[in-house]
Amino acid sequence: MKKEKQFSSLFNFNFLLSSILFFAAASFLFSGCVFDESDESTGGAAGADGLYEVRGVITSPVSRLALSGINCILISVPDAGSEPGDIYKTSVTGPDGSYCFSGLKAGRYKMASFADGYIPCETLFTVDSNERHSLTQVSKAEWTTVFGPARPFDPAKAYIRVTADVFPQLAGPEDAGVQISISKNAGAASAQAYEARGHQKADGTIDWNATATYDTGMALFYGVTPNQPHTVSAGKQGHEFASASDVTPSPGVLTTHILAGNAIVDGFPVTIENNTVNYSAGNVYLAVTGKDSTGAFYYFDINKKDMVNILDANAAANFCFSLSSIATVENGITRYKYTQPFKCMISGKSYIFLGKPGHIGVDKTAKALSEPSADNPTLDKFTIFDKYELTCDGKVTLNTTVVDFLGIAFKLRFNSDNADRGFEVLSNDDIAKEFLKRTDDWKNCVIKDGKGNIMRVIAPYNLTAFDNYLSQSIANAWAHYGTNELNVTYDWNFRGKVQPDGSFKIDIRNANSDAIIETRTIPYKPDSKMVFKCDGEPMPNTKTPQVNKLHAFICAALNRGVFGQADMSKDFYTTNTINASKFNVYAQILHQKAIGNRVYGFAYDDFYGKDTTGTKTYDEARKGIVITLPKMPAVTK
Repeated sequence: MKKEKQFSSLFNFNFLLSSILFFAAASFLFSGCVFDESDESTGGAAGADGLYEVRGVITSPVSRLALSGINCILISVPDAGSEPGDIYKTSVTGPDGSYCFSGLKAGRYKMASFADGYIPCETLFTVDSNERHSLTQVSKAEWTTVFGPARPFDPAKAYIRVTADVFPQLAGPEDAGVQISISKNAGAASAQAYEARGHQKADGTIDWNATATYDTGMALFYGVTPNQPHTVSAGKQGHEFASASDVTPSPGVLTTHILAGNAIVDGFPVTIENNTVNYSAGNVYLAVTGKDSTGAFYYFDINKKDMVNILDANAAANFCFSLSSIATVENGITRYKYTQPFKCMISGKSYIFLGKPGHIGVDKTAKALSEPSADNPTLDKFTIFDKYELTCDGKVTLNTTVVDFLGIAFKLRFNSDNADRGFEVLSNDDIAKEFLKRTDDWKNCVIKDGKGNIMRVIAPYNLTAFDNYLSQSIANAWAHYGTNELNVTYDWNFRGKVQPDGSFKIDIRNANSDAIIETRTIPYKPDSKMVFKCDGEPMPNTKTPQVNKLHAFICAALNRGVFGQADMSKDFYTTNTINASKFNVYAQILHQKAIGNRVYGFAYDDFYGKDTTGTKTYDEARKGIVITLPKMPAVTK
């Protein structure tokens, strides 16, 4: 629900009600929509056709029980000065109190709800996404219980009920503490706008002395001047709300207006372009995670439109949200967009899953995130998914990360420079097919499900077939530096030789200096798995910055097959006498397919200008980023 403005020419409810009853008696039309609390589509567009759905439940404000048999009529509200709207759709609440209207165009609507023994209600709202609203219908017998004996029902008076929906789809403490006001519009009669204002409590009764909403988010204005235009507005520190003008209540009717609000979040727009073809927006799922400066983990909650601590009670059910839940229509085109907060996005990772949500959990003991598993067949091994890095730590960093596997060939772009990063492929399987063409073990990097669908291409350190793949190349390099000096400058100057015992002793200097600041001895040759993974003994990345740079440089050179060359900044993935034709073919193929041949094929693949990371200031990032999903092959069922 967005802003509500200029509600004029609203119909007289009694005239409307008689028309409704006539149509209802003649032929009552059902929307054909089934109320389902688990439906992922709530909160977003129903599809690229720009049609939406409004649904919810109607309950008693006192018993909280569902009310069946409540007649609901949805009427389009015309713009000011235009002809009255038509009866658009009708429904009757079922045993669970549910109502549903589907196939709605964006615009303003009101819903009339009524039944024998109940006070007629009129609910006003704007539709620009799928919406869910839980409403209450006061029976004539409940009126005194709710409003108190001092304020009896008078059919000559009008009543306005305003609901502050701080986070649409949620109901809880976030709706408390909202100050709601109502005033007559200029030119209306000079009498006071209402006789009394109260706020509904959890038990359904009205506290006429409270100054702000309780958890229900509801304020009630008793004795409002009927048939006069009013303006309603809401406020809460740290939040922004829609407002509504020209709310004109009819006598004897409880007119409800929903004012949507959200926390004011400083961030930037993220747009997901779904070019998969074979996956609708409702079957593409996104999960955004990060940390704060203390190391606490957070996730983006689509309901609260904000980063929320993973230890939140409702976190596990809310990690993933569908693209349809972030749909918006711009110039007649459906786009999938949300606002990414800057806060709590240190070490940020965003995951996209195709077909179903991924398994992201919480390790409550470690207070850490349990990430999706591409290895476990009972979790995500047979789900197509991937991740990209989106970090906000004083600057915004955007990057593909395929050091573990490639599941989705993303294309990434900052709008501030329009420079594409990642991959540009005709079909996602184009990259996997390059591996499948091979006749050696590299073809086994392609992981398929039992029906032959390609799930991903995985890095060699995940396969035992490559545990010794680089052994000869590593041995040749060690032998080379037993008789030749390593002398390379990369941030620091590294000079050294392999000793008779097989250790590699290297002096570290500042660039253009002869003063040794540290000597590092690598005790023995690394194995292939350690090199492919770029971490572990005998070259862990837990030493001093200069030693870590040395380890990273050696790993990068061995992965590329250039360790031992006079110039290790070129001739990557080319056979020479030292590498014995052994190098990281996984990274080689990814580079061949990447835009500008730049991508992270292993952890230290940023050496010598191969870094694909994009970094922007917060002001530049506010222009937005775009994540493009490639065409995906049809899945064999």
